[in-house]
Amino acid sequence: QRSQVAAVGEGQKALAAFDKACGLDPQNELALLGRGVASVMTGYDASAVAAYEEVLRINPKNRPAREGLKWLQRPIGVKK
Repeated sequence: QRSQVAAVGEGQKALAAFDKACGLDPQNELALLGRGVASVMTGYDASAVAAYEEVLRINPKNRPAREGLKWLQRPIGVKK
């Protein structure tokens, strides 16, 4: 429980940092990817999808963004 709270807190700090970086350079793929990961960490899946989609708009070949989007769009309850 405590580690989950800490992870969310760190995710919120990371999200704020990546939001700032994206504000300075909206075309920065790494900042957008970071925003996506931090959004997932904090439970903001819709924001993560938007960040990954923006990366793919900039660079359709960006594999981490494709994988992140694929993971977010997976069917819920499917175990591998």
